[in-house]
Amino acid sequence: MLPIDENIGLTLYDINKAALNSIPSKKTYLELEPCRSLLREFKKLGYYMLLCRENNYYTVIQVQGAKVKNNDKFEDVVIEILQQHGEIKELNYNEDKTAVECWVYDQEKEEVFMFLLFPYSWGVVRCK
Repeated sequence: MLPIDENIGLTLYDINKAALNSIPSKKTYLELEPCRSLLREFKKLGYYMLLCRENNYYTVIQVQGAKVKNNDKFEDVVIEILQQHGEIKELNYNEDKTAVECWVYDQEKEEVFMFLLFPYSWGVVRCK
């Protein structure tokens, strides 16, 4: 990790955005396979939030058991949602592996944004 100079006002997030802007996007099925693999490893039953604070974007994804009529896989749904926002640059765990950082390049804004995917079962209240 690079040291951060507080005098210039850059955060680690700013540095990551700049660095990820310069790497190639993952576009093909084969290039995206490591992203799918990471998401499969991260997934458990329950609810997940996909959040991008800079864009005020919040989506809750429910992962259900085998009796679901919808055959969409968690990893494919997450990747599809991210691709609706731009080109996927990288997916990686955060420091303590409690969330996945999803870095996406928005062509219209010409900027990289981080969408954070994390367990959110505690944030959903189910009732009849």
